[in-house]
Amino acid sequence: MSSPELGMGSVGSQGSRALVSPDGSVTIVETATEVELTTLGPGGTSIEGLSGAVTLTSPDGSITVGTAGQAITVVASVAGPPSAPGVVILRQLPFAFNTPNLATGAPLYTPQVGEKLIDGWIQVDTAWDGTTPRGDFGLFALGKPGLLAYTASTTGLTLAECLQDMTAVVTDMGCGMSIDPAGNNDLAALASYGLAQQIVPSSFTAISPVGVCVSKTGAAGGGSPGSTKGVAVLCLITAIPVAS
Repeated sequence: MSSPELGMGSVGSQGSRALVSPDGSVTIVETATEVELTTLGPGGTSIEGLSGAVTLTSPDGSITVGTAGQAITVVASVAGPPSAPGVVILRQLPFAFNTPNLATGAPLYTPQVGEKLIDGWIQVDTAWDGTTPRGDFGLFALGKPGLLAYTASTTGLTLAECLQDMTAVVTDMGCGMSIDPAGNNDLAALASYGLAQQIVPSSFTAISPVGVCVSKTGAAGGGSPGSTKGVAVLCLITAIPVAS
């Protein structure tokens, strides 16, 4: 956990640390001997000494705690404030190689029905290792393909070119700026290649989480690449139209 607002990583016996979700609904306190998760609000619970295979998510979706045996993984996703009509929001949703359910589609943000997706991309901050780690994002919970893979029907672009290569990190351009190395791995740029149908802007038609997947093929269920390192951020630009 790198900071109270935005952190991720494995929680171990490394002194005393605390992580609070942006809406204040969840507090995770780590000491040298235990991890305590406190969920506030209606239906909230307090759980000490998490064990077994469990996944818990805060009410605002900002923190997910996954446990498997003695390993406890905490992922804090700062989704930003709830969408309001007329407000365009860039949401930065961090994840890592040990995020629970990553190979099948880990949920990071749940949009409102009618909310618009303007653009989206994956920013790799620490390169993944493992066997051909490829990233994608989309509505995997609905059984849909990833949005980057869906753009592979464009003229002149293959599936490998559209999926995010998780071994390629953000690089310094030498002019005080940095950029993702794959110039066409955001939806807006991919759409410029001439899709048969529009990808962005598009509308969410169901309350279902936008998930991120990193697998050997980039598809949900495509097999874990067996990565032991890797940190990235799913970036989504969303907005809700103003009622006329």
